[in-house]
Amino acid sequence: GKDFPRSKNQLSLPDAARTGLFRGKQTGADMRECALALDAASKRHKDVNGFLHVDASNISKEAVNPYYGREIPGWEELGLEPDRVYMGYRPGEELKKAAPTTNRLPIQRRHHDESAEAPAKDTRIGSMGSDGRFEAPYLINSLAFTDAEAIEEIESGEACELSLGYMYDPDFTPGTWDGVPYDFVMRNIRANHLALVPRGRAGRDVVVADADSINTQHEGDNMAKRLAPPP
Repeated sequence: GKDFPRSKNQLSLPDAARTGLFRGKQTGADMRECALALDAASKRHKDVNGFLHVDASNISKEAVNPYYGREIPGWEELGLEPDRVYMGYRPGEELKKAAPTTNRLPIQRRHHDESAEAPAKDTRIGSMGSDGRFEAPYLINSLAFTDAEAIEEIESGEACELSLGYMYDPDFTPGTWDGVPYDFVMRNIRANHLALVPRGRAGRDVVVADADSINTQHEGDNMAKRLAPPP
């Protein structure tokens, strides 16, 4: 994978393959749970071309999640420790403002940042619709998948979670949300792409969050517990 530019507009989520997200294999039970979650969370259908359409899907949610210092935009200028874990709060009010920025953006297999100057055509597997909206606690949009291999991953449960790639401005004002302490707040969220991943940072209720590069925080975990830096 490649390193993202270290700038204010750095994407919040790194290349999932580079961070070792896909080490290990999901069990059959995991796959069934993903597939069932998808069925419960959205209405989907295929058209005559074989494209998979999802009428409404959770693509992110209000939450507090762990981030390595090196994942945070402008971390060097902010004097952050690259391997320290910081808890970041993604507020509902910021997701609501960000909803229009998700409209008509590409869907990628895993995380690949996109721009007009550097389109990631080889890994593009579909696009989001034009109905982005926030319905607490979720950011929602419709989806269209146009790649047969990606559709098979979704239907089999091999990769059924979604991870929004976006830029934001970190506001290091600490606080607590829903009983969970955080170190910084994500402001001015601007979406770049949506990624299909085996496991997302936002959890299993964001299915076909963010990619789970730390790969330790999941639904039901004690998110108030500060993680130790990796060895």
